[in-house]
Amino acid sequence: MDGRLIIVTGPPGAGKSTLARAVAKAWPGPAALHLHSDDLWTYFVKGYIPPWTPASADQNRVVMEAMAVQAATLAAGGYPVAFDGIVGTWFLPPFREAADRTGVALDYLVLRPDRETTIAPGRRPRRPSHAGSAGHRRHVGPVRRSWRPAGPCAGHHRPGPGGDDRRRPRGLAAGRYRLA
Repeated sequence: MDGRLIIVTGPPGAGKSTLARAVAKAWPGPAALHLHSDDLWTYFVKGYIPPWTPASADQNRVVMEAMAVQAATLAAGGYPVAFDGIVGTWFLPPFREAADRTGVALDYLVLRPDRETTIAPGRRPRRPSHAGSAGHRRHVGPVRRSWRPAGPCAGHHRPGPGGDDRRRPRGLAAGRYRLA
């Protein structure tokens, strides 16, 4: 996974963090990183705009660009990176640009569990600062619909959690989810 940036994405409660951490831990080599994007949203001490609201568009763009540069820079430095977060195809350009600029391979895996799984009590996000636990059920539907398999990323969609979880790291290693 040297020079490798793997994005694990999907709606809130899909199992992104669990899978990204498992991928980083299981990857061969002396070092690997799991970048948990929810952590960055907690850095705001004021001026935070909930990222699912229309008013947050500029904030979200800047934060995603910063996360893309951070992840690609770490990967280019020899630290394989498993990045988890809500990275719909509309947020792929900063990651593609950062990967191209740093010469790292970019993989994109979309988890698409059924709606009941994502709203189950045990699946709710732990950090209300990003996903808004009070509004979690209200936002799951629109976010899930935004990842309908289509276009060049159609083959990057997988059910989750469970299902083929043990095969995903092998698929990543084989380049099944490669974008760049």
